[in-house]
Amino acid sequence: MRNIYEIVYFKNEDGKIESMPFGELAQQFVDITTTPRGVAPRMHKREEIIYDFAGDSYDKLSDAEDVRDQDHDGVGEITERTVFEIWTWGHAGNFPERLDRFDTEAEADEKLDEFAEYDFYHASNSPEVFATEAEAQAALLGNDDE
Repeated sequence: MRNIYEIVYFKNEDGKIESMPFGELAQQFVDITTTPRGVAPRMHKREEIIYDFAGDSYDKLSDAEDVRDQDHDGVGEITERTVFEIWTWGHAGNFPERLDRFDTEAEADEKLDEFAEYDFYHASNSPEVFATEAEAQAALLGNDDE
């Protein structure tokens, strides 16, 4: 995965060389879709509370309580914690699905960055990026004949 903070150089819509962090550029090419909340990126992060009991995790407090009450004679502490989930809205925003769950927001953000990088490199209109301004100038000078 490319470093999202890495400065890259590219030809902008005006034909000039521009630079910005790769992650910021890639975000301009993420796959978007219509959702129940309006137009949004297809891949997105959700923050959820889950409940841990006896080494297992439960999405609902009532499920953790049921296990404690039925299998552990009502004894034991249920703890809650925040997790960060990556979801897709699915086709046309109609089929939301959880793809992954992370213990930290940084891990979830890293996964979203991977999706953004994938979208960037697979978009038909994403610009070619270069590590230095000199490389961009040299490559673009060679393309002026087209």
